[in-house]
Amino acid sequence: MPASDSYLLAKAFNCYKGPDKDRQVIDRRGRNWAEARLCGPSLFIPVGPMLGMLEVEPFRQTLLCAATDRKDFYHQLAVSQSKAASNALGPALPRFLVESTAAFAAASVSQGRRASLTREQRGDCLKEAPPDPIRGSLLFDKDHYLVCFKAVAQGDHLGVEVATCAHGNLLEEGGLLGPGSNKPFKGDREAQGLVIDDYFSVCVHDLASFEEPLCTSRLARAKKVYASQGLAGSDDKDIVSQPSAKIAAAEICSTPFIRSLRLTTVAAPAQKRAALALVSLASASLSHTSDALHLCLLGGWTATLLFRRPLMSILASAHSVVSTAHVDSRKPVLCPLPRPAAQELALLGVLSPLAQCDLAAPMDPVLYASDASEDKGGFVKASAPLPLAYVFDFVEIYSGSGRAPQLLGCSALYHFQPGGPPCLSQLCPSYPSSPKTLLGTTLALRALALMFVALLVGAIGVLEQPRLSKMAWLTEWRRLLLLGAREFWTGRCARESAKYTPLLADALAHEFSQALRRESHVTALLKTNAPGLENPIVNDIVLSSAWVEGDSWFWRSPVHINILESAAVLRLLRSLAFSGPRRIVVLVDSSVALHSASKGRSPSRGLTRWASNWARLCLLLTPHVRMRARSSAVLQEGRPVETATRQRREKLLAEFVGWLAGIEVDFEALLSGSLANAHSLNKFLVRYGRCLFEAGWPYSHYSEVINAISAKEPLLRRSLQPAWDLAFSWMREEPHENHVAMPWQLLLASIATALIWGWPRVAGILALAWGGILRIGEVFMARRSDLLLPGDVKGTCDYALLSVGEPKTRYKAARHQSAKIDQPDLLRVISLAFGPLGFAQKLWPYSSSTFRSRFQVIMVRLETAVLPFCKTKKLDLGSLRAGGATWLLSVTEDDELVRRRGRWMNHRTMEIYIQEVSSLQFIHRLPEPAQKKLYSFVQAFDAILARAEQLVLLKTPTTAWFALFSV
Repeated sequence: MPASDSYLLAKAFNCYKGPDKDRQVIDRRGRNWAEARLCGPSLFIPVGPMLGMLEVEPFRQTLLCAATDRKDFYHQLAVSQSKAASNALGPALPRFLVESTAAFAAASVSQGRRASLTREQRGDCLKEAPPDPIRGSLLFDKDHYLVCFKAVAQGDHLGVEVATCAHGNLLEEGGLLGPGSNKPFKGDREAQGLVIDDYFSVCVHDLASFEEPLCTSRLARAKKVYASQGLAGSDDKDIVSQPSAKIAAAEICSTPFIRSLRLTTVAAPAQKRAALALVSLASASLSHTSDALHLCLLGGWTATLLFRRPLMSILASAHSVVSTAHVDSRKPVLCPLPRPAAQELALLGVLSPLAQCDLAAPMDPVLYASDASEDKGGFVKASAPLPLAYVFDFVEIYSGSGRAPQLLGCSALYHFQPGGPPCLSQLCPSYPSSPKTLLGTTLALRALALMFVALLVGAIGVLEQPRLSKMAWLTEWRRLLLLGAREFWTGRCARESAKYTPLLADALAHEFSQALRRESHVTALLKTNAPGLENPIVNDIVLSSAWVEGDSWFWRSPVHINILESAAVLRLLRSLAFSGPRRIVVLVDSSVALHSASKGRSPSRGLTRWASNWARLCLLLTPHVRMRARSSAVLQEGRPVETATRQRREKLLAEFVGWLAGIEVDFEALLSGSLANAHSLNKFLVRYGRCLFEAGWPYSHYSEVINAISAKEPLLRRSLQPAWDLAFSWMREEPHENHVAMPWQLLLASIATALIWGWPRVAGILALAWGGILRIGEVFMARRSDLLLPGDVKGTCDYALLSVGEPKTRYKAARHQSAKIDQPDLLRVISLAFGPLGFAQKLWPYSSSTFRSRFQVIMVRLETAVLPFCKTKKLDLGSLRAGGATWLLSVTEDDELVRRRGRWMNHRTMEIYIQEVSSLQFIHRLPEPAQKKLYSFVQAFDAILARAEQLVLLKTPTTAWFALFSV
């Protein structure tokens, strides 16, 4: 090899493929640059959004997927000797390293055979090596050899084209992959395609059918074809009749749960959308970004939003952040991120779960057409039932039966193919008797046949012959001249023998190059730019359909006509959106409106709002969705309260009305808005309250009567002050008791006792309620899915969160509330108790009375059930919330933090729970034996907890814990 051709050598390297194997890649950049670039089947590789043409009825049908993958497909492709020689790897190796290989022996045999070939078998070798006197310096020594890669290299710029074409031809011979498989899928029953080495088939299958799914039979046929050719595959990667799979970079989901929601979706993989959303939200929170990262985000979102085109309208400012002309991915540049662009990225991150195509949406059997003028706009519609709404591959004229004849499935006649022989029969002359003459005549006629084909299809062709060649005397030669071929003579190019000069090949290649350039230039000048905005078949359907008016309107103000035509499309979509998901066909008279609506965005500032209204349609549908949801709900009069509270007030109010009737007073007359009646109502309420107080009834009976009257007649709310004054006097006489705050020492002793007795859930409830400052009812209602532990997120957070399902203040404060636990010891207890549970299990599966009885048993054993220093008060489940709040305030001295952790509306309510002095004095007021027992449990707490964790790890039954702790 000359030193000037060193750039043609390839290099081999490896990259990660799996834990036990690497992928071999051949760096052929030099050879790729020297070779021509061809457009092949890679332009038509099917992509995921094309699967959106399928239709599924979720309650009756399902979508099934089948796919198979060829193992190391590039290495299984056979290549010619010339192709293998183009994969030469450098550097060259000495002879002694390669002479023992089978490839060296085969090359030696091939070289010997080539030397014995005749000129007709070997060819004219136009580009032979130059003579020795002008030979340039060699790159390697003469006794060194280049190793060639005898397969399609991963790194070959034509590798995808060759692999896809060969694979597709093989499957077509086996009866798979019809002529339209590399185009957007037509129909609604099946889609099959080929992505390089992956064959897939997706079909719609009836749930009630007992037949084998079509995709399964397709897969079996494909594997039979592969077996006949010895193509190995990765059977462990096969997908066989699965309702959920990843096909052509799309995630298809037709599981029973999804179909129960009346959906069947195809979208970018959920992991990809989640990752894009996470990176986009993180990027949107910053003031700057890098140009490479921003372009990667835009590329990822563009591929994702192809499954839901209307969401394309969100991206507008984000496209102007980075200029793609000056981006080098190896050297990222920091650039500012404007807030509009950041808002678009954040919005895409939030709406990423909606970037899905719904295959359950039916095709609308109505055809629509919209248009607008400067004064009015409107749309019309016509019935176009299936299958007229689909695209046909053929049109048959004058068919009486209406059925497609069998001739449509036949291949074209050979005589009608380009370059085929004439249809008329002709007599063939006799063969020459001399073998040498026969060979020469055969080669000459083949060359002339090629020239006939080139002349017929308008291709460039050159047939070179010596001036006195007998070929120029043949009838076929003269016929070519009559048909338009040109004949001309050049200087003497050949030697006296039949061997050509080395420069003739360069001259012929130069002439071909110049001719191709001239033809391309002339074709570009003469070609008429006809993008084809009209379709003859669509025109025929439009002219033959019966159109009726859908709607028409006047415009409010004059604007540009393109905006008005886009607004007409939007008005049509808005009128159809209320009827539910559907797929529609809209004929638009404006190319600008068509492309801005289909892409979801437009470079025109005036059309940006109309294009983005695709995304706003969901907001317009919201009132109608709410109306259907509220059709069975009835708003209650007065201030909203819980059902139990309302029923109790109604009962107490009825008793008050009965008491008034006993003294012959009309309650309805007292509810009138006059001042005198309000004074009388207060007088009777005060009298009624005194009767209740003297009779020993609870305070709530009186206060709820006043609340019930205020709710029944809101105008009297501010006129009932005398009645409330009596209520306040009553409250002063009522004995008030607060929950005794449980100190942390008693909490640890109670948890240790529960663990020793084999009650891990009791210990977990105590730790959760005390550490999270929770109401005990909130803990009893919680499930494992509401609890987030550090182990659930692989230790990336050092605290636990409990989502409160029905918070007490949900109608006055936040609807969604949570509690946070960050004490390390309590986190270990909570993880021990609730970590192994399933997400649907309740944290406390028994009754609340069971927990209260177990709590009292623990208090009795710790000798804290009856407090000698306070005969009327004792520890109860409310002491957990008070104790946790008191401890947190004493540790942090931050009352706002305590209020927020306890989720109290104001500080006044919080202060009722805080009992710092009583909590600190609790322990030393206990009897001496009780104190010793309490402190012994506190000192042994770590050991008890560690032992309990071992028992959980060993899956020891809790019934055996007490015995094991006693050893």
